[in-house]
Amino acid sequence: MTLNPQAPGSGRFAVDPELQDLMDLCLNNLDAFSAVLFTADFEGGPMNMKALQSLSKNIDPLARIRPGYGLLGWVYKNDKAVNVDQVSFETERLLFYTTDENIKSFMAVPLPEIRGVLAVDSKQRYVFTDKSGKLLFQFGKSISKVFSRTSGAKTGKNRPGDKGSGGVAEGLENEVCALWRSLEDLLSRPDHEGGGLSPALEAVRSTVGLSWAFLTLLFPDDKRHYHIVAKSDNVPDTLAPKAPLNSGLAGWVHSNIKHLGIDRLKAEGRNSYIFTKEEPIKGVKSFYGWPVIYNGNLRGALILAGRDGEVLSPVQAEIAECAAARFAAQMHLDHLIARFADMGGVDSQTNLPHRGYFIEDLNRMMGVADLKGEEMNLFVLATSGLGSFACEHGQDAAAELLRSIAKELKDGLRETWALGHVSYGVFTLAIPSSDAAEAKKLIKKFQAHLTDWPLTQHSGRASLGLFLAMASYPRDAAGPEELLEVALTALADGDDADESDDE
Repeated sequence: MTLNPQAPGSGRFAVDPELQDLMDLCLNNLDAFSAVLFTADFEGGPMNMKALQSLSKNIDPLARIRPGYGLLGWVYKNDKAVNVDQVSFETERLLFYTTDENIKSFMAVPLPEIRGVLAVDSKQRYVFTDKSGKLLFQFGKSISKVFSRTSGAKTGKNRPGDKGSGGVAEGLENEVCALWRSLEDLLSRPDHEGGGLSPALEAVRSTVGLSWAFLTLLFPDDKRHYHIVAKSDNVPDTLAPKAPLNSGLAGWVHSNIKHLGIDRLKAEGRNSYIFTKEEPIKGVKSFYGWPVIYNGNLRGALILAGRDGEVLSPVQAEIAECAAARFAAQMHLDHLIARFADMGGVDSQTNLPHRGYFIEDLNRMMGVADLKGEEMNLFVLATSGLGSFACEHGQDAAAELLRSIAKELKDGLRETWALGHVSYGVFTLAIPSSDAAEAKKLIKKFQAHLTDWPLTQHSGRASLGLFLAMASYPRDAAGPEELLEVALTALADGDDADESDDE
């Protein structure tokens, strides 16, 4: 039984009858289980299924395959055919099946004329021979011609804004829309799911047709450099991740906060390099840079560069400028998300993890202790005298005092310890039990300092007290919440931490 993409009510896409006939012939002549055609709307973009014929009912007609993903994505990205006669993984990894079909053989050829891939598979091993590969190649050529004619698709050689190519206006409109859909999709997904800045940047580079693309960012704590946070796939790994703020053509864009476009660079011209003289990128003949600005503030820059003969048309330049504005909005959103995450996990009074976030730290430390077969201790350090100090000097002065207390505790931490602020003036310190002696030294030094604490915003000194309690994992509790409650109860009961440790 074959799956008919044109079946009424099936929810499948419509396929030209001539193209569908070729897909049927391809399936039957190669004794395949499925034959699928995927194409991309623009060079380097994700491929969508455009035609199929199959004995399976478990094919996803809405499947999208990105360059390099799965076998089809590999063929598409590398422009090379593939023939696998012993498929050893589950069918879902072909990325267009919804369930395992016990596929054993797979073959695919690239179709660069239509930015696509034609693939067939089988449930038999060793079914696809060299002759099969030649037949698939011939079917691919015929299918490319029919697809181009019936869909009005541009060939992979055309680029937005090229002069003298038929249907450029319509093709450009479709290509820009496809680029923007891809950008929104890529920027909405995290890096580990194939999204993020780098794939989005690669989509822009592919659309405008230049060789290299970069996205830079200015870090608030680094006033002397711009940092390269995303780059196109073909950039050497040896490229330095940052450069001085005024270095290279990219430095000019950052320093002047203006667009810079050079269609032809002089080979030995002054500042004829993108970032630094030592950079590994060679053969740069054209350069284009846009400052990435949001709400009047410079965030970084979008940089594009090309080889000899690669220049941007006015339309392509406008596309890149719009992309720079989109990246600016994304950088601002990422900044807000990062700030929100920090606010969500940190107490604003002390810049330390609040109770809920500290519980997560405590849970992670318990997991490490279990793996190592060790114990861990939780100290509760409750300062006294903050209330009376606030009544005498005011809330602002008390808040500053609390911050300075938290900072001293934080400065004394080891990497394997965790510190939190669970209530006003109440700190929690979690440590591996092997560090108990060192932790007690820190606590005693801290306790002695509290009795004669220097004030930074006011003259004089504060005299505060400290109440201690301790609980041990797994001796006193089995989970983080329970362990914290045991320690807080011990504090309320007036149990001394040293006495509790000796029991």
